[in-house]
Amino acid sequence: MLGVPFRPAVATGGGPLQRRVAQSAVARYGVAVVSVAVMVVLGLLLRPIVLAAGQLLLLAVLVTGWISGLRPALLAWGLATAAFAYHFTLPLDSVKVDPDQVPRLMIFALVAGFMATMSAARRRAEDLLRSARDELEARVRERTTELGESERRYRHIFDSTGVSIWEEDLSRVKQALDHLQARGVHDVGDYLAGHPEFVEHVIALVKIVDVNDASVALFEAGSKEELVVSLLRIFVPETRAAFRKAMTSLAEGRPFFQGESVVQTLKGQRLTVLFTVTFPRPPASFESVLVTVTDITDRKRAEYLTGHVFETSPDAVYIVGRDYRYQRVNAAFERRWRLPAQRIVGMRVDELAGTEPFEATYKPHLDRCFAGEEASFVGWFPTPAGRQYLAATYSPLRPDSQRVEAALAITRDLTDHARAAEALQQAQAELAHMTRVTTLGEMTASIAHEVNQPLAAIVADANASLNWLASATPDLDRVREALAAIVKDGHRAANVIQRIRQLVTRTVPQKARLDVNDVIRDVVPLIATEVRSHEVSLRLDLAVAVPPVVADRVQLQQVLINLVMNGMEAMTSIADRPRELVIRSRPHEGGQVLLAVEDAGVGIDPSSVSRLFTAFFTTKRDGMGMGLSISRSIIEAHGGRLWATSNARHGATFQFALPALR
Repeated sequence: MLGVPFRPAVATGGGPLQRRVAQSAVARYGVAVVSVAVMVVLGLLLRPIVLAAGQLLLLAVLVTGWISGLRPALLAWGLATAAFAYHFTLPLDSVKVDPDQVPRLMIFALVAGFMATMSAARRRAEDLLRSARDELEARVRERTTELGESERRYRHIFDSTGVSIWEEDLSRVKQALDHLQARGVHDVGDYLAGHPEFVEHVIALVKIVDVNDASVALFEAGSKEELVVSLLRIFVPETRAAFRKAMTSLAEGRPFFQGESVVQTLKGQRLTVLFTVTFPRPPASFESVLVTVTDITDRKRAEYLTGHVFETSPDAVYIVGRDYRYQRVNAAFERRWRLPAQRIVGMRVDELAGTEPFEATYKPHLDRCFAGEEASFVGWFPTPAGRQYLAATYSPLRPDSQRVEAALAITRDLTDHARAAEALQQAQAELAHMTRVTTLGEMTASIAHEVNQPLAAIVADANASLNWLASATPDLDRVREALAAIVKDGHRAANVIQRIRQLVTRTVPQKARLDVNDVIRDVVPLIATEVRSHEVSLRLDLAVAVPPVVADRVQLQQVLINLVMNGMEAMTSIADRPRELVIRSRPHEGGQVLLAVEDAGVGIDPSSVSRLFTAFFTTKRDGMGMGLSISRSIIEAHGGRLWATSNARHGATFQFALPALR
């Protein structure tokens, strides 16, 4: 006890006197001196009457210990003992003590010491208790403030969140389930499934404490009071099944339950919801259990529609993982490969489609898709039903915004379309061939002239050579020159016949790298006679640096001849201005090459512009109306465009653009 220091904190409570004294050490020890002095004076006044008045000094020790603490009480004890020995022990007022008085003095000293320590201990205990009380009150106030702030935050979240939140009292439900298990029911789930009347009883035991505004809006209630009456107002048969599972989780001591179910609003509209119940851990009370309800009606509807589209799509739809294995396939894919989905799922693409198509086509496009790109391709591929022309699109599937986990593939069978396109292309080729033959028929006189001209020259040079050889001194140099001319004219005639043969022969279109200027130059000899007979001035305006194109030479020649013949015929009736025909080649915008045929004829009738390239439309008296239509089909098949414009002054310009070779 003597080693316990004085604690200033004890002065925080108690009476005013104690607080004032505790503020100064002088005051604390002064209380000891004053208390003892007062009691000595009072004892001395009473000593003539009663010698025991000296016992009043014990009161001084007691008061000092209670007011000032242990150390001042010990000082008061020493002073009181000395005063008692001097003034109240025989002989009186003497420092000497009668041996008979020693026991009395010792008893006084012991009692005074005991009272000093006990009084100080009580004071200290009271101060500690008061300090503990004050600290506890401060902590309670702090905790109350925290709880109030927490309650405000909770209430703010509860009321302002967009998710439906229900606060429910499940204490009676918990008691009912505990009672059920106490009766020996071990499988609560089976019991609830077999006793619907007990389920209804448990539902009635649920007390709705509160709901937030989002719940009022979700369930189409007019107010909270309208919604908290009973759960039965929003329950449908599907809800009861989910409720049974939640109660089973509660009985089994699980910390939470989450599930999907169907509920109804107060206006009878059915909603698909995801609800979560968080159960408190024992021994916490079940009087405030939170249930969150999220409306997933739109999501479920979208999932249903997506699944329905996936399964019922006429196109083959499937999902391939990064390991190139099928994860899911639809019915159309099953029919294409004549295998059930159970067999296909888990197989690698190369195991089903073949190693060569996989390495050449499927894998490169899947790798692009796994890298985050969307990939598309078409082609002929082997299937159990034979070769099929398939158009495929691969789209990356991301469970989050980062890694691509799989590819969604949609493939459409275009075999019938491809075969129809091939048949159409064949028919167009046949029609183009017929048109070429017809055009050549119209150019018979010009062709005959082009062939007869070198043949006549050959005959004349041959006769001259014979005459020179028949003379006595043959002029061999002149004969040699004549023979060279014969060879040149022979090649000239052969070239004309070769060009005609190319136009007449029925062949499959063969696209190759071409210089359009060479194509134009090849056509000029074939139309030269027609140009002269129509009294037309032909001018070539060919650009020097024209990129090459990939095209069929014969088909381009056919288009060019058709445009040139139309241009010359458009100038037949022109007599007041020169009949000039210009063939141009130019680089064109967008990486294309332009060929144009410009005439100075009658121009284009504005009412006929929209029908110029329509099959069987013609402005000629004996025309078929197929030339421009076939020409446009040929140019479009080359990835180009054919169009016509009126010139600023006279005539029209027909031009087509083809993609340049890069």
